[in-house]
Amino acid sequence: HTVPPERATLPQNKTKRDMLRNEKLNGVRFTLRHKGPDPWKIPNEGILELDVIVTDPPEPGTQPMDSDDFRFLGRVMEASTNGDQGRMHILKQACSAHYLDISQALVLLFKFGLDSS
Repeated sequence: HTVPPERATLPQNKTKRDMLRNEKLNGVRFTLRHKGPDPWKIPNEGILELDVIVTDPPEPGTQPMDSDDFRFLGRVMEASTNGDQGRMHILKQACSAHYLDISQALVLLFKFGLDSS
């Protein structure tokens, strides 16, 4: 089941560049909150599903992160001592300055959940 774009709401704490919708954890819908009295914490296990909406694509001709920077980012994420929360923070910082292609995004997705063995 998908939410039509006209019904997808953007919470006030999210920006035009940071839109998520249709959040589910283990098949149960919820609203991911980044701030406020009860911010959402990344769980140690489970299946997280969500849609990420990018409204500001890169300028034409923009190249994704180069391979050396990408390998460095992967190593930094793997070495994070703050678990998935730390990895998410590192990834958000990297994405504020770099464009990732889909293959890079998929590789980084598998960096999460390294602590839940």
